[in-house]
Amino acid sequence: FLLKPPADAARWDEFVNLCKDGWTNTDASEKDPPIPRAAHEFYLQHRDVMDVGAEVSNPNRYDHRLRPEGGTVEASALEHYYGWVARIGQESTSTEFDNDPTDVAMAGDDGLSPHRIQHQVSGFPRRVIPPDAYMLTMGADVGKFQIHWVVMAWRRDGTSYLIDYGTQDVRGTSVGTDDGMEAGIAAALRILVNEKRENPYTKPDGEILPISMTLIDSGWGLTMQAVYAACRETGQIVQTINGPEPDVQPAKGRGDGAKDEGGRKAGPYSNFQKRDWDHKPGDNWCRSRQRKDQVFLYQHNAGAWKDWGIQRWLTPIDKPGCRFIWGAFGERDRQRVRDHAQVSYHLCANCYRDEMIHGHTQRIWGERPGMNGDKDHWQDAQELADVAASVMGVRLEIIRRQEGEAPAPAIRQPMACVPLSAMGGR
Repeated sequence: FLLKPPADAARWDEFVNLCKDGWTNTDASEKDPPIPRAAHEFYLQHRDVMDVGAEVSNPNRYDHRLRPEGGTVEASALEHYYGWVARIGQESTSTEFDNDPTDVAMAGDDGLSPHRIQHQVSGFPRRVIPPDAYMLTMGADVGKFQIHWVVMAWRRDGTSYLIDYGTQDVRGTSVGTDDGMEAGIAAALRILVNEKRENPYTKPDGEILPISMTLIDSGWGLTMQAVYAACRETGQIVQTINGPEPDVQPAKGRGDGAKDEGGRKAGPYSNFQKRDWDHKPGDNWCRSRQRKDQVFLYQHNAGAWKDWGIQRWLTPIDKPGCRFIWGAFGERDRQRVRDHAQVSYHLCANCYRDEMIHGHTQRIWGERPGMNGDKDHWQDAQELADVAASVMGVRLEIIRRQEGEAPAPAIRQPMACVPLSAMGGR
């Protein structure tokens, strides 16, 4: 789309800010035209200067509809392009419109980028379980206004498929007060869990698989009590590696990648690994009985499990333990990015990176270069779905072999086992 950028970057930055201010201060949605009047008039006033140096592939690609006050919604393809920069950011716009994702700028030491996730598709539509999967898990990250959730399908060798993701609105909460938060979160969680049971996921042949285990971020204070209440009300007994347990349970991350009630880094996970009547440790998780609240709480090593999820995306797609996201191979880059732009940024928002501290290299968990580390809600939900799979007995094939177990049953190779280059990857 944008073959050469305009020379006057400062005025275009001001245009973008005027768009954002216009959407913030009016009832218009930032996802829909028209460009706010103040931004549009600013462009018309300075167009001669703002267009200098720019070159676009199609000068006629802009919104030709008429404004109520006169003139067209957009005056040029350049205004159309920077309107999208205001909506979804420069990185997403470069990916969707220019087919030029900033992978190098955003890839951390591990090399994962949103573009890689967007292209690592399974070949199956949304909500369709691949034929070789045998189990589903769900993770839910709880916020005051929204709950972000993901659903994973699992093969016995640890290969996984992100078959669905989304948000559940929390009703009755307000900015600046906690009034209604506990009831709103509990109600939203009940709606989410019940909706998944009433509208189950199916394989291509129609076989239904229920969600075997759901782990929900317990949060703190009122959030924690709301999550506990929803888990008690919605849980149904299933068989886990720990024995019979409810299939909806709370979880809390510890250590790297987790925060305490005050927003500070949570205490180290090693403090929660004891074994007694009320604590049963597992693979970087510990099931803790909360006797007063009548629930089990899965405390887990947040950094280790988030990094485990990152490694699934980085595993070669012809090896056990790799991860795919729903989508068809034949889709163009633009459609694939439109489907997965937001979730792909969340899924790799934070990572481990090597930093030199006092002359020594240390592995630090934090924001990936070029990303917003606070926009990681689906990464948190993915982490919880992965812990849930571990609780249900999912292990990587290499771990099974190291422990002397028989390999997982032979299965068909998934549709996704083709070179990444064949799917448009970089």
